[in-house]
Amino acid sequence: MRFVWLGLLVALFSFAACGEEDGEETKMPWEKSSEPEKSEGGDTKTSSKSGAKTNAATPEFTKKDTDELREEKWGNGQNKAQGYVRRDASDNYVRVGPWKFWYRKGAVKESGSYVDGKKQGRWESWHSNGQKESERHYKADQEHGSFSVWKKSGQLRETGVHKDGQKDGVWKRWYKSNAQQEYERNYASGAKTGRWIEWRKNGQKKSEINYANDLRNGEASTWFKSGQRESQGTYKNDMKHGKWITWYRKGQKKMEAEFNLGEKVPGKIKEWTSKGKELDPERVRAYIYGRDSCPWTKKAVNAVKESGINYVYRRTDKSQKNYEKYRKAARKIRCNSVPLTTIDGKSFCGFHPQKYARALK
Repeated sequence: MRFVWLGLLVALFSFAACGEEDGEETKMPWEKSSEPEKSEGGDTKTSSKSGAKTNAATPEFTKKDTDELREEKWGNGQNKAQGYVRRDASDNYVRVGPWKFWYRKGAVKESGSYVDGKKQGRWESWHSNGQKESERHYKADQEHGSFSVWKKSGQLRETGVHKDGQKDGVWKRWYKSNAQQEYERNYASGAKTGRWIEWRKNGQKKSEINYANDLRNGEASTWFKSGQRESQGTYKNDMKHGKWITWYRKGQKKMEAEFNLGEKVPGKIKEWTSKGKELDPERVRAYIYGRDSCPWTKKAVNAVKESGINYVYRRTDKSQKNYEKYRKAARKIRCNSVPLTTIDGKSFCGFHPQKYARALK
């Protein structure tokens, strides 16, 4: 069968070679004859709602006499890869033209084109069950244009846009386990911009934050799993600025404060317990045990400091008294490392950004 297949390929390419005299291009057996409309710059036009203006165009391929057809086989005899190679200026073999790849059991895995060894134009891939997995566009080996990713079930997993390898435009992703959208994000040449929204698996909104020039700027809100609002306020240059309000899970107000570029404004802070009792805003809420030589200690101190709460940092390598307090606190949670942080009576061994964020709200 292999010789028959090679014979057919030879016959096909001989026919294509004859066509070259009439200005026709050489095509691989799996290439589609229809070509998408192209812009003046050679890129493929697209009407994608994700924001892509152009996708990198799939190049036309003209076979040279010196090009060599390469075939790779799996151990079971099935095709693994097929396409042309050409010697470059350094006399190295590089992939050119359309290439196709297969799974071990014979299903098509991926196909696309190369120019001088670099991916160019549209590339498609498939799951082993035959369901389309992705469609991407490349320019000189960098993603350029819209892309889509699908689950094995056929449902969308992710869509977005790249511009010269950087994230650009609207990006959306859906949860792997169900059809619920996970997030919607906006980028401008790799920088975060515009509104970012996240949803939980149950469909409840998790957060909504606005960005400008890769920094949080403008209104921001978060919600608990129940749908109850957790926090609301504004950012300026990635720092809390203006009025912020936080709530407990059952809806009771937890804190109301004014911020000035990340710092709480004295005299404009109110805090309550879950039962409605007003607290002293000047109380120490956090104790951090650690060493300056530990990078995780520095991260813990910065996280607590940025929250605006009052805290005490106790260096365990400079004071025997601090070390003894650390050992006493560490034994309670079986901790043998630093930092050890206690926030409102709850202790954390090591640095955990998400846990810190929840405790510091």
